[in-house]
Amino acid sequence: HMNDVEPEDVTHPVFRSHTNTQKKSVFISEYFTTAIVGMPEAESQMALKQLIDVTTHPSVVYKHVWKANQLILYDNRCLNHM
Repeated sequence: HMNDVEPEDVTHPVFRSHTNTQKKSVFISEYFTTAIVGMPEAESQMALKQLIDVTTHPSVVYKHVWKANQLILYDNRCLNHM
């Protein structure tokens, strides 16, 4: 279960550019992102909550209903695993 995993102490950008298209994407995890470096704690938590709310809103989430013989291809560099 994701909540049972201890996060590593690492730093990643909140926003990053796709290596091929240069399009920006949000690079956070509801389970592992704990703060935004350089922001006051309260402001950081508020910003993360807003980003998580936006990136997990049903209007932007794709849930696939599997059928026999289907193959799904996706770009893991800009996909939020939920």
